[in-house]
Amino acid sequence: MTVLEVNSQSETLGLYATLLEDLRVQNAKSLNAWTMLRYLGRPSFRAVFLYRISRSITHKGIVGKITSLILMNINLMLHGCELWPHAIIGPGLFLPHPTGIEISFTHIGRNATIMQKTSFGVRHEAQKNTSPYSSRPVVGNNVFFAPGSVALGSITIGDNAIIAAKTVVLHDVPAHTTMSGIPGRKL
Repeated sequence: MTVLEVNSQSETLGLYATLLEDLRVQNAKSLNAWTMLRYLGRPSFRAVFLYRISRSITHKGIVGKITSLILMNINLMLHGCELWPHAIIGPGLFLPHPTGIEISFTHIGRNATIMQKTSFGVRHEAQKNTSPYSSRPVVGNNVFFAPGSVALGSITIGDNAIIAAKTVVLHDVPAHTTMSGIPGRKL
């Protein structure tokens, strides 16, 4: 999956429709604004909600950038979850336990489940690259990251992949693959 494919599928829905998709993966019985307000009491939805709001206003001039960084830091203080507004994440994001999650300039497709203490980042040798997006992982649709998993460098993780607990992924992961170990190996 290319960066452009993830980019286009993530940005086509509006904010409200994207939030409803995020609410759907929370197993909400009804998808409407009232249910959304009720689910803001849950850290799993509140962390995603704060990210979506900060993402939607980050390109609205200097006030939008500052406000989006404030919302990101509120998310960090409330949940210990660092979701940068520059990350491009498709609808249906599910963070059952958002504590310790770090996502910066990463591209993530639709219906991703990311458990606690998961990180997406650069490898040391790639930090000299000029574009922050080119040295970060690109993640496909319907991907599951178990607790403590890490994805580093300019790698691609295919659709329907499963990254097991405490796995460090340093190389591309084909679609429909389960990875485990340090470094991650195909099971």
